[in-house]
Amino acid sequence: MSNSLKIDGLSVSYGPIPALRNISIEVPAGGFVSVLGSNGAGKTTLVRTITGVLYLQKGKCTSGSIKFGDQEITKQKSRTIVKSGVAQVP
Repeated sequence: MSNSLKIDGLSVSYGPIPALRNISIEVPAGGFVSVLGSNGAGKTTLVRTITGVLYLQKGKCTSGSIKFGDQEITKQKSRTIVKSGVAQVP
């Protein structure tokens, strides 16, 4: 199994407020990506969505998908995502 991370068409909102619109990123196995932007650009929202903790801030993924290897992790619980090998390190 390839442990690449693929984000395809991801959109996220906080209630009626859109935070991310149609984000697509692919990180190959063993690779890395830097996400740059000003305050409020959605960097933290992106990481929270990938790691499954977006619900803590009452955010919701409205469309798109996140795959780690062959596993769809978009709607998985954070503990399941961590067990698969994806984690957030501040």
